[in-house]
Amino acid sequence: MQQRGKFQLGRGAIHGAIFVLLVLFASACASSADTWREKSLSLNVEGFSLEGDEMTAASWQGSGVLIGPGIAATNAHVAVRGLAVEGRDDHGKVYTFTRVLAIDMENDLAIIASDDTDTPYVRLLDARPNDPRDLRTHKIFAVGNTGGLGLSTYNGEIINVIQEGNRDVIMHNANTAGGSSGGPVWAPNQDRLLGVNFGSSPGLNASLAIPAWVVQGWLTRTKNVPGYAFNQAYDLSRADHIPLHTMLNKAYCLEPGQMAKIPVAMTNAVDFAYSVVPKSNVVLFAVVLYGEHVIDQVIVNDEVLRAFTTPVAGYYTLVLVNPTQNTSPGCAEIVAGEIDWGTLVNPR
Repeated sequence: MQQRGKFQLGRGAIHGAIFVLLVLFASACASSADTWREKSLSLNVEGFSLEGDEMTAASWQGSGVLIGPGIAATNAHVAVRGLAVEGRDDHGKVYTFTRVLAIDMENDLAIIASDDTDTPYVRLLDARPNDPRDLRTHKIFAVGNTGGLGLSTYNGEIINVIQEGNRDVIMHNANTAGGSSGGPVWAPNQDRLLGVNFGSSPGLNASLAIPAWVVQGWLTRTKNVPGYAFNQAYDLSRADHIPLHTMLNKAYCLEPGQMAKIPVAMTNAVDFAYSVVPKSNVVLFAVVLYGEHVIDQVIVNDEVLRAFTTPVAGYYTLVLVNPTQNTSPGCAEIVAGEIDWGTLVNPR
């Protein structure tokens, strides 16, 4: 009897241990399944767009992901020109972001910060694989603020990791939609971040993401950096000149009635600036979308410096004209390019 009693007591202890393990396992699974809901963000942005020599109030939406205490990653094209940024997780918790820590225009990445540092945040895949293509066929779970209607989820897998110039780009087949810019690409169990969505390539039937090791690089670089309040970050008067990724720097001389058309490809929400300096005669200058929609035009009789936010991605044409009423060649020097906001805010 004594031996049986010992056995019964042991079995009860085992049952109790199993119950505890099951509870812990269920809790861990629930926590893992819920990770994306508390660390992914829908973003609402109030800011401005550039229209020649004016600033116009504007608002837009995007996505983000918490990557540090009070720190979120999103796309540069979501963050730039934002003066008030509100993030909301899938439980409805609201975070107010007040500062920008870094803007990487080449990778379309922005790191923004809130004064509230008591936040959850995700682990990042922080080391670049020796061969990033080893990530191919890995299952992924993407989240985005589809159409500004709140967070939506997309399943897929990584189909390639390519190099475009100096940057790595993750290609995946999760069919993300508008508003997903800046949203996270998770590993299937949501224990770490693989990337941040920034666009799509319809011709390749793929969505595009910034690799997490790029995000980690900027997170490390901005550690203990206070950053800039949004209204300071996007104040061009702080710079001696508008910082540009120069796309054009060329002098033109045209006979009366002659026209020069200079094609340029611009990505969505790029802030474009140009200066036209006349060398002789009055000339006309215009920016045209798809050959027919005039975005900006000006009569140039003195140096002109203007900036504007491109309304859509596409092929634009810079047009220089020497009017027929001129009796001699009209010459002008044109400098044009994308505004590099990172030059104004990134830590040196």
